[in-house]
Amino acid sequence: MIRATLAAAVIAIGVTAVAAHSSKNFDPANPVDQRAMLMHKQADIVYGTFKKMVRGQAPYDQAKVDEGFAALKEIAPKLPELYPATAKGRSPDSDYYASDKVWENKAEFDAHFKKLIAAIDANAPKATSLDGLQAARKAVAEACDSCHETYRVKKN
Repeated sequence: MIRATLAAAVIAIGVTAVAAHSSKNFDPANPVDQRAMLMHKQADIVYGTFKKMVRGQAPYDQAKVDEGFAALKEIAPKLPELYPATAKGRSPDSDYYASDKVWENKAEFDAHFKKLIAAIDANAPKATSLDGLQAARKAVAEACDSCHETYRVKKN
């Protein structure tokens, strides 16, 4: 119970910090800005914290691994609802934006989130050692990347 409360507090602080760090253009009521912020937070965990541990650029820290997976479990289910047909466009603080293919193939796009959530849920319990984290991070990153290849566009 204490661990869950601590994880929730860390997530809230992290999300608040990311929002505060964003430019004054960030609109918390705008789904485009919300999804950019949440995607950035996920990337910080999977491609930052976890990747650094796996590469030996940061020491393995089980508490950070647990916090990271708790945050991913909190963030991933929120993302599909942040892609309504009325929320096309670009966040001024993001290097990436959603392709129009998201709305052309919405069912397929939403299925990617189900795969991401399943990858997080299946792999979080495996991340109890550096080797476990390496395999778990790889599975979650592959779930992220499979969607990005088709549905994410880099700003020019």
